[in-house]
Amino acid sequence: MLAQVFTGHGVFGKYLKRIRVERSSECWFCNEREDTPEHTLWECPEWEGYRAEARAGGLDLNRSTIGNELVESKSKWVAFEGLIENILRAKTVRENERKKSGVRSRVRT
Repeated sequence: MLAQVFTGHGVFGKYLKRIRVERSSECWFCNEREDTPEHTLWECPEWEGYRAEARAGGLDLNRSTIGNELVESKSKWVAFEGLIENILRAKTVRENERKKSGVRSRVRT
């Protein structure tokens, strides 16, 4: 799942639009115009609970210092990896539910 975040190939509106699975790159959860790995990981309010849990576990999720944080200790890397996995699993579940319900593309409301 880390590869999905690092490459942008995953359950992200920008990627799904590029491969023509979706008509829009908009975030399904907060209507941000472009759902990217950065948006999902750092900004989307839908995933704040996961971010709060990671912070409570001692991970400093400051964008400008996260690289240093991750090389500081294996436990911090594992915590960050867990954050990404939790968010992407939840996004995948929601995407599958969306497909089952017949919603095929994002429409700005």
